[in-house]
Amino acid sequence: MPALERACSPGQHSNPIRVIAFNTAERWSEDVSQDVAHELRRRCDLQARDIPFYWQDFTDKYEGRYHDVQLPLPMPGLLVVS
Repeated sequence: MPALERACSPGQHSNPIRVIAFNTAERWSEDVSQDVAHELRRRCDLQARDIPFYWQDFTDKYEGRYHDVQLPLPMPGLLVVS
């Protein structure tokens, strides 16, 4: 993945949302975000370093490290006083 190394350079991207692979010869595209997140983690682990801060939210999202949870309201037994 030489393109991955260039893309992960500082200043190349800020707040990436997803990574799409294109193969114009075969006329397809594919979301490879999860693969890229795992590869970034693997390479950083091999080098005993942290994921760069500008890729941290991306890797957390696609590795499932953090999940946003919203509790249903109203919650039985909850007394709200204003």
